[in-house]
Amino acid sequence: LLNKTASATVENTFNVKLYTGNRPSNVTVNTFGFSPDLVIIKDRDNADAWSVLDTTRGQNLIGTNSNGAQEDFSGGFEFTSGGFIVKNTGQANTNGANLVSWGWYANGGTTSSNTEGSGTSTVQVNTDAGFSIAKMTFAGEGSIGHGLGVAPDLVILKGLTAAEDWQIYHSSLGTGKYMSFSRNSGNEAVTTRADSFSAVSSTIVTNNWTGSSVDWIMYSFVSIAGYSKISSYTGTGSALSITGLGFQPSFILLKCADSTEQWYIFDSARGANKFLHPNLNNAEGTDATTRLTSFDSDGFSLGTDGAVNASGDVYIYAAFKINVS
Repeated sequence: LLNKTASATVENTFNVKLYTGNRPSNVTVNTFGFSPDLVIIKDRDNADAWSVLDTTRGQNLIGTNSNGAQEDFSGGFEFTSGGFIVKNTGQANTNGANLVSWGWYANGGTTSSNTEGSGTSTVQVNTDAGFSIAKMTFAGEGSIGHGLGVAPDLVILKGLTAAEDWQIYHSSLGTGKYMSFSRNSGNEAVTTRADSFSAVSSTIVTNNWTGSSVDWIMYSFVSIAGYSKISSYTGTGSALSITGLGFQPSFILLKCADSTEQWYIFDSARGANKFLHPNLNNAEGTDATTRLTSFDSDGFSLGTDGAVNASGDVYIYAAFKINVS
């Protein structure tokens, strides 16, 4: 893990916003404090699809709980200087529904070319916040330049022009392994496969998944001291506090690597007792005692549910702090 020190510029790069749907009228969420380049939205009240959009792809939508190709969302979504507007669409604007949105800043939608991979990738990079968005076309094995200058700790990769499963690399698991939001319901344990993330370096990520030519989008993250922590822990089966993050987290993505358990997203805006599964379209769940029990000043605490704390199982996580100035 890189333990890069957060500089004064690591601000206005991550936030969580709740809103209420207003279909058929537009709903404007313009209070992020910055212009987000990656936005993820989920209806909390209804079993509905996830919405993942970024400024590199524009108004094209992919869902975390699906392996489907991206869909044109033009006329349904618009990025703004302080957030986004959702228009007359039920997926992210069901009338009266409670929704949650998470946003990360990369480079304000301004892209550049990166030639460090096997082809030229289109990148947006925020090295201070340890986040980049890279888009590239390749068939078979390909290496994608990410632009971070250090090896990423978390890589989330998705094919855009074909039905391709989400593929996820986590530094705690190492190369030649992957996890997924969509493959086999997305709840499977880590899969060992030599061609998956065979190399993850300070310049490129190498992967081999399909022989067809496919457009790929890749979100890469690096741990930044005081702002983000991408790491793992081993469950005990009894109440457990994870410490050493160096900050109080506002968002946690978590998954058991050893068992067929769901992915979890927790955030402080909804409260520690609320969770969503990015591999499922389920409405929000509630559990105040056996899963995440609190966001702490230096980490987070867990109950005894095997989904988050089975004895001897390894769990990967990515934690971020809301850091709007």
